Amino acid sequence: MIRRPSTMRWRVPGRAGWIVPLLLPLCSLSHAQMQGMSMPTHTPPAAVRSSTSAAVKNLQIAGAWIAAAPPGADELAGYLTIRNPGKAAVTLVGASSRAAAHIMPMRTTKDTAGRESMQDAVRLSIPGGSTLVFAPGQAHLMLRGLARDLNVGEQVEIDLKFSDGSARRVLLTVRRL
Repeated sequence: MIRRPSTMRWRVPGRAGWIVPLLLPLCSLSHAQMQGMSMPTHTPPAAVRSSTSAAVKNLQIAGAWIAAAPPGADELAGYLTIRNPGKAAVTLVGASSRAAAHIMPMRTTKDTAGRESMQDAVRLSIPGGSTLVFAPGQAHLMLRGLARDLNVGEQVEIDLKFSDGSARRVLLTVRRL
C-alpha cells in the first residue's frame, strides 16, 4: 500500500483498491474481539490445487543436495539430476521451499575472457529421453533469503514447479561442497 501524506488516505494500486474499506474495520478490533469471530475458510477449486502430471511423476531424480555454507549465509546452491524417460519434453519453471524465501533456477555462463556469471534460467526444458544436470559451475537452484541456517546432513524439501502446472517434491541433503 502507498500512503499519501497530504490527504492521509490509503491508495492501493491496481484492482485491489476495493479490499481496503473491508479490512479497515478489522484494524480497530482487539485480539479478544477477534478470537470470537469465525473466519470463512477457502478451499481452492480442484483445478488450482497442486497436482502432478504423469510426465512429471515419471521423472527420475537423483543426487539431490545443497552445498553447506557458514552460519549466517543468506544464499545456498542446490544441485540434482533430473532424467526424463518419457517421450514428451518437460519444462522446469521454478521451485519453492519453506527453507528459503525464493528459489531460482540459474545457469552459470562464461564470457570470452573466461569470467563466470550467473543468469536466471526462467525455463529449463528437459526433452524426452534426456537429462538435466544441476552441478557446481553449471545449472543450479539458488536458494535466497534462507529462513534459518541449514546444517550438514539435514534434508530440505523443495517443490519443483513445471510449465504444465504440476509440481514434484524433492528432498535435498545439505552437504559440504
